[in-house]
Amino acid sequence: MLFFLKKTKFILLFILTCSILALSAQTSARPFAAYAKKVVSKVIVHRGNQQIKLKKGLKLYQGDRLETGKKGWVMIIFRDKTKFVLGRNAAFKINHYHYTKRKKDNMFVSILRGPFRFISGIMAKKRHQSMQVKVGRRLATIGIRGTHVAGEVIGDSSDIMLLEPEEEEEEIIAEATEELLEEVKLSEAKPVKPKTSAPVAYIKPEPKISPKTSPPPVVYIKPEPKISPRTSPPPVTYIKPKSNITRISPSIIPIQPEPVIIEKITRQEAEKTISEMKAPSSIKVENDFGSVIIDKPGYGTNIPDAYSPPSPPRRMKLRTISNLMRSMQRARRMHRF
Repeated sequence: MLFFLKKTKFILLFILTCSILALSAQTSARPFAAYAKKVVSKVIVHRGNQQIKLKKGLKLYQGDRLETGKKGWVMIIFRDKTKFVLGRNAAFKINHYHYTKRKKDNMFVSILRGPFRFISGIMAKKRHQSMQVKVGRRLATIGIRGTHVAGEVIGDSSDIMLLEPEEEEEEIIAEATEELLEEVKLSEAKPVKPKTSAPVAYIKPEPKISPKTSPPPVVYIKPEPKISPRTSPPPVTYIKPKSNITRISPSIIPIQPEPVIIEKITRQEAEKTISEMKAPSSIKVENDFGSVIIDKPGYGTNIPDAYSPPSPPRRMKLRTISNLMRSMQRARRMHRF
């Protein structure tokens, strides 16, 4: 009985170890989406069936869900320099993140509860429709055409406000401009023919039958009938001829690598996007019942429940967001020193 319990314990431990190794291999194989820049108090990352205590520098991946404690808050920075700050008792999920410095880059995140503040990065600067932020489970979606947004989700209601641009906006615009010009350069470049030193593959051809040594047809031998009242006729037999198939040695056939498809962008489109980067910030808040555009810093909207449209823009004063902004500024000062 004791041996059986030890064996069962060993098997369970082996299965648990294999599952943890498989999950870690899966996350290491894909590029990370963001990392934790600053963590205060208790912050938990839900990744699959795992619960990980978030620490400074920990990488976050698509599908991760973050939850802060009663005294916790966290600052995370995405690879395109999008910055999110979550206050206490907040929940946040990275639904989708794809960033390759190309045209089809996009991100989709959800703020499930609590106070939040975010500064859009390179991706939203280049193409504002590439970034979407879902507020609540079914309250609204924020379309980004600005840099600095704050808000709070409490139960089935939320407040969303546009803030003044931050200091690092010029740096983000410069990097987004550089990426756009690089896309133009790749679009205007002539296609390069693949080199002859492409990898080869050994392809085994199907066997060919030589016409001279083709096998004879199957011969059916019908025995002669013997008339005898006591003896039965012998069984019918099939003679299977020996195969005389000549094998041909495999040949080496070069396989050219698949060409990299580059989504083209014209110089006129890039110049138009660069000029739009310097335009005044604005956000569009919409749900199934209506939408509103906010283009004045300090103004925002309120969504009272999941079945109401966003309210008209109005000047807002949110104590929780003010505290969150002070926390973010304090973290920036700590980082400098």
